[in-house]
Amino acid sequence: MKNAIVLDESPIHAAVTAAASPARSIASLVPALQLASQDDLTFATGILQTIKKEWKAHDDQRKLFTGPALNFQRAVNALYSPVLTAYAQAETVLKSKIAQYQAQQEQVRTDAMVRMQPAPPPAELAGTGVAVRTKRRWRVTDPDKVPRQWCSPDPAKIQAHLDGGGLEAIAGIEFYDEQIVSVRT
Repeated sequence: MKNAIVLDESPIHAAVTAAASPARSIASLVPALQLASQDDLTFATGILQTIKKEWKAHDDQRKLFTGPALNFQRAVNALYSPVLTAYAQAETVLKSKIAQYQAQQEQVRTDAMVRMQPAPPPAELAGTGVAVRTKRRWRVTDPDKVPRQWCSPDPAKIQAHLDGGGLEAIAGIEFYDEQIVSVRT
């Protein structure tokens, strides 16, 4: 089904190319137009009405070509929506369960290290196409305590600080690890 719809755009291209020259001409002349009298204003409003009429005519013509394709796209999207939504929901649930399991296993390993006991090996995901990684995240816990340099608080600046290896605490902001599950297909 790859490239299922093939359209010949050459007639459209020819029509648009013919319309482009007058459109560019008027667009280049309008900035130099001086309005110093009632006659100038009348002349300018006539040009404006012509511009709007031409714009509408060309936009209507464009929609004759694009409308059916857009309607087809909407119909296909509506057909696929339940399927894709079901897969997306299943993916979200499985990723959450995998991340929870990995976090539980990490807690068991941490507890075992504290007790100086051998920890169970990490869950094997090698060769499955599934991986779990840890990403440092942050959230504002008390906006009034955030230092002025971090005020907005600007999420992009704070994430850049964190991604750049910034480990010092920022008052009013909590840094935390989020488990992210990725799947290679």
